[in-house]
Amino acid sequence: RHASRMADTAYEAKVETRWLESARMERKLTAILSADVAGYSRLVEDDDEATIHTLTTYRQLMRERIDAHHGRVVDAPGDNLRAEFAGVVDAVRCAGESQEARRGRNIAREPARQMHFRMGINVGDVVIEDGHLYGDGVNIAARLEGLAEPGGICISGNAYEQVENKLDIDFE
Repeated sequence: RHASRMADTAYEAKVETRWLESARMERKLTAILSADVAGYSRLVEDDDEATIHTLTTYRQLMRERIDAHHGRVVDAPGDNLRAEFAGVVDAVRCAGESQEARRGRNIAREPARQMHFRMGINVGDVVIEDGHLYGDGVNIAARLEGLAEPGGICISGNAYEQVENKLDIDFE
């Protein structure tokens, strides 16, 4: 009987500790944009210096668009860029303008050297730690990015519900 009471106490303590740890994590609902270069490995293999130069230039264009739409770059590992926005309308506008700006710059490049980004946008709950975003909201945006065509944007159903009557964009 005494051992049973100790086991119950230990279980209660574990639950309490787990709750306290999760209570310290900051969470918020945000719009996440995830962007990735289609065919990046091929571009690097062909000419790594030119690819890195182009990537740096295009990322700067994206950062300017992100700032203009009240977003924040959260992370930019390798050829990926993640940004957050307070509203999904700003995220979609930013993505559309960024893709359009790159299309104009790509025209001057030979087809094999053109750099096309795929973008995914989701609205979801995220955990914030040290300025980085984690959780399903981010993971879904990254999966949507993988579904987008090179030069395209793929948005989640909940993002679409927020923008369908607010933007003059054709969705498929």
